[in-house]
Amino acid sequence: HDERIEVLEAELGTVRTLAKLLRVRELRAERERQAGPGGLIHFIRYFWRVLEPEQDFVDGWALDAMCQHLEAVDRGEITRLLITVPPGSMKSLLCSVFFPLWQWGPRDKPNRRYLNFAYAAHLTQRDNDRMLQVLRSPEWRELWGPRKEKGPDGKLVEKGFSLTAEGKERIATNRTGWKLATSVGGVGTGERGDGVILDDPHSIKDDTSEVVRPETVRWFKEAMSNRLNNMDTSWIIAIMQRSHEADVAGTILDEDLGYVHLNIPMEFEADNRCVTRLPDQPNRIFWQDPRTRDGEPMWPQRFGPKAVAGIKKLGEHVWVGQY
Repeated sequence: HDERIEVLEAELGTVRTLAKLLRVRELRAERERQAGPGGLIHFIRYFWRVLEPEQDFVDGWALDAMCQHLEAVDRGEITRLLITVPPGSMKSLLCSVFFPLWQWGPRDKPNRRYLNFAYAAHLTQRDNDRMLQVLRSPEWRELWGPRKEKGPDGKLVEKGFSLTAEGKERIATNRTGWKLATSVGGVGTGERGDGVILDDPHSIKDDTSEVVRPETVRWFKEAMSNRLNNMDTSWIIAIMQRSHEADVAGTILDEDLGYVHLNIPMEFEADNRCVTRLPDQPNRIFWQDPRTRDGEPMWPQRFGPKAVAGIKKLGEHVWVGQY
C-alpha cells in the first residue's frame, strides 16, 4: 500500500491522492452498508436520485416493512410473499426495479434469474428501462461495476458483472443472470426463474369482469406458480392493490396457498392489525403494524390528511377495494 500511495502522489499530488483514498474508503463503507442487514433501504436511498432527480425521497415505516420482508426473501426465509398496499406505495420501483438490482449488486448474485409479470407488458418493460437507467449510471459503475476486492484469504477477486443483453424485454448479465419483462399470460410462461415477481396482475378497469379476472386467477394458479427453477427454494413475490374479493390476493388467502401476507391498509384498523411470521418460526412475530389508533395513516409523509380526504371522495368502492 505504501508503494502504491507513493506512485499516486507522484502522479496526482498529495491533495488529490488523499481525496482519492478517502473516496475509496467511502465506497467501501457504502458497499458494506448496502450489502449488510437492512441494506436494501440504504441501496434505495443511494440510487433514488438516478431514477428520480426531481423528486425528493420520502422515507416511511411502510417502506421499511416491505424492505424487511424482501430481505427475508433474499435470505431464503420466505419463499412465498404477498404484499397488499394501496396505489402509490412504490410497488413497482421496490419489487421490480430496486430488489433485483440489489440482489445483483450488493448481494453479489448476478446469476439470479427473474420473471416479471404485470397485467400489461408495457409496465414490466418500463421497469426494465428503469433498471437499465441505474445499471448504466456513473453511480452504479463506481459502486457496483466490475472491480477487484480482497477475498477472505486476502487475495484479490473479481467482483461485479457486465451486461450481455440490454433490452426492454430482457436484461442479461455475463454471469448467467437475466430478467424477463412480460405480462399475465405472456411469453414468460415458457421460462423458469429463481424468482417470480407478480406486480399488479389485475387492471382496475377489469376488476368487475367475470371473464378477465377469473382467467387471470386461473393463469396464476396453473401457469405462473410453477415457473420456478427450484420448487423448494425459488421464490414468488406477489405485490398488488386489491381490486376484488376474488382477485389473485383473495385466492391466495382463501385457499391458504402458503404465502406470508404483509397487508398495509391506508388507515389503521385495530381489529385487523397485520402480524407476519416466518414459515419456520410460526410462534415468533417477525413484524407487526406499528400503529395503535384507528384511522392512523400508513405513510403520512406521502399521504397527508388532504390527500386521504381526496381519495375518499372517489367513492366507497375505490376506498374499500384499493386503499
